[in-house]
Amino acid sequence: MTSSFGAEILYSSARTEVFRDGSGVVRKVPRGPGALRRVRHEIAMLARLDGVAGVPRLAPGDTTADAVAMLDCGGVPPTSSGCAPGWPRSCAR
Repeated sequence: MTSSFGAEILYSSARTEVFRDGSGVVRKVPRGPGALRRVRHEIAMLARLDGVAGVPRLAPGDTTADAVAMLDCGGVPPTSSGCAPGWPRSCAR
């Protein structure tokens, strides 16, 4: 699925949209009440866990107040790898 501006949408819900923007970055944009607080918290946690295997890496120098920008590792969304929403992450290959 693609957005109106050509980005590949990886996940979309009432609270979050995650998309691959084509520049080597995956952006996670929270929506609704508390969105800014959730962005700040997630960025802080990813920064603390930098270098830990399996944890997404923040895109260097790509900071915005309204989104989490992570390096695109080329993975696929769990729903396209045969996992249904809510299934354990271990089912993704």
